[in-house]
Amino acid sequence: MSVPGFDFSDWQDRPDTATFPDFSKAAQQAQFCLARCAYGLEADRIFPRGYDAAVKAGLITGVFPFVDYRTWAKDNVAALKKFLDGRDPAMVGIDLENNSKYWPTGWPTNGSSLTKWVWDYINEYHAAGLQAPLLLYTNADTIRQMRAWPSMLAEIAAAVPLWFAWYDEGDPPASAFAPWTRVTIRQNAQTAVGALYGMESGSLDTDTWMGSLDELKAYVAREPAPPTIEERVAAIEQKLKDHGW
Repeated sequence: MSVPGFDFSDWQDRPDTATFPDFSKAAQQAQFCLARCAYGLEADRIFPRGYDAAVKAGLITGVFPFVDYRTWAKDNVAALKKFLDGRDPAMVGIDLENNSKYWPTGWPTNGSSLTKWVWDYINEYHAAGLQAPLLLYTNADTIRQMRAWPSMLAEIAAAVPLWFAWYDEGDPPASAFAPWTRVTIRQNAQTAVGALYGMESGSLDTDTWMGSLDELKAYVAREPAPPTIEERVAAIEQKLKDHGW
């Protein structure tokens, strides 16, 4: 069982046209998506418009910040919270990858520092009061580097599921993503499928939730917030009133 999805960013919208991606078409192809909300400490150009359109189309919609490991994790979390502006995404993917387009220098040669940075981000995220479940988006090369601190990487794997970039044919071997025991979301790089999803770009990264739709819905479900003391007192008073006391 699996669930089709995709992820998108300003790459999917041509800024030289007046049109915008048609997420109603995307909803015919997929059931969930993740919107890039930030690259580093800057907002993605089409967020939150793209996010809001995906939600309106009925897609289970999460977000992913392309994090800037050169700056403090706390600053990246603060930027995420600012750009969400009160929105409550279904999930948040920590996009950790070496991308020379944005930052040609600065990728740590010490894998332990990457591992510690992600652990700091996870803790800062929860300290900021953000509630959406986290995933870590990365690839086999980065995981291999992060194994320089195996005990901390094991804690990360226990704390957050893996969104794994794997473009080869067939399933990735367990050795590619250990210490995670499974891939929760697999990203598949595809080209020339953008139009099917209502995107202006030719290419689009598609994703697969490696489980059932019920499991996906359970993963993104939130427990309702416990009632406040005031709400509890009001409920008791109402019950007393209903009984004529």
